[in-house]
Amino acid sequence: MTKFEQSEDAKYIKEGIHAYLEDKKRETQEAVNKDLNLLSLRRWHYEHPGDYQEFANLFAKAYEGDMTFILKGMSYLAEMLSLNGIKGITELLESLCPGTESYNRAQFGSNYQQVHEKLTALFASTFNQEATKQKLLHNNPFMCSAFYWMIFDDGFVKMGDLLSKTMMGENSSVWQKGFGGQFIRSLMLTSFDKAAYTKGAWKAMGKNGAAKEVVSSTLQASKGRRGRKQVCVLLEEMLIQPYAELLTNGIETILTEWMETNATDSVLAYIFAALTNGGLLNDSYNYRTFHTAILERFPSLGFKSGFDWAEALYCAIINEHGDYGYNLSLSEKTIQTGREQAKLMEIRLRTLLSPNIY
Repeated sequence: MTKFEQSEDAKYIKEGIHAYLEDKKRETQEAVNKDLNLLSLRRWHYEHPGDYQEFANLFAKAYEGDMTFILKGMSYLAEMLSLNGIKGITELLESLCPGTESYNRAQFGSNYQQVHEKLTALFASTFNQEATKQKLLHNNPFMCSAFYWMIFDDGFVKMGDLLSKTMMGENSSVWQKGFGGQFIRSLMLTSFDKAAYTKGAWKAMGKNGAAKEVVSSTLQASKGRRGRKQVCVLLEEMLIQPYAELLTNGIETILTEWMETNATDSVLAYIFAALTNGGLLNDSYNYRTFHTAILERFPSLGFKSGFDWAEALYCAIINEHGDYGYNLSLSEKTIQTGREQAKLMEIRLRTLLSPNIY
């Protein structure tokens, strides 16, 4: 061991590198856990298309004056909130109704808060309870549909459009317009903060109609909203139709066989390269999207959250020119083996679709 390796400087450098790697590992794990939570919602939607269609139909009827969607939503909200939470919602609604004491206090009080700020404080104090978390885990069709709708199907924008058309029309009272505008603003800010919406998702709604001014002013006040960077899709949703289930089963067989004798993540790079080169994906996806989809679909196989090495290997396999764009060191032998394995798996997967397809 050299004098430098024994020195305090070397010790500090090693500790710094270790701390940096641990931070990166923790950040990766947190990001993957967030994606897996979103994928669990997509899994529910994938397996319950009928329930979600009923939810969508119920919302569409609200445009015709059917209050079932609103009443049902309020019922589940009341069930999830604590007693103090229900009181808080009631007081908030009263504060928006002219003629009530709550309304007068809201207008002339020194600590006046707008609807979004009040709702944020209210939900932060009542939704963190363990009882509420357990209710969310019961897979109630309406609640699961509502969460999927808000996150993946522009539900916040659709609700804003409904409020605009039903509460902010030409025949609406000043109170109704003010009430509707406050809730549209709250929907917009919540969609940015909690559901990673982009400003573009709201711009079309803000081009015309009664809510134009509310949408425009809220967009101007919201800085740096870029939306969700990482795409979240299930493995089955990535694969070509109508062969998604067949290919998924084939991938599971390959992974199971591999893990019985190897227990390394390199197989994921081989399979993703096989799917990419074999035209078995329905769109272009990055490796992380695929890796996370594998973790969600096959949790028992024990693949790790970290994906940097396998991603570098995948890029090297599909890049015939040797410019991999990564600093990770991959030997030519490793890359060549990867290309050979990917080719074999491509043939195996395509043969599943038809004995004569290849």
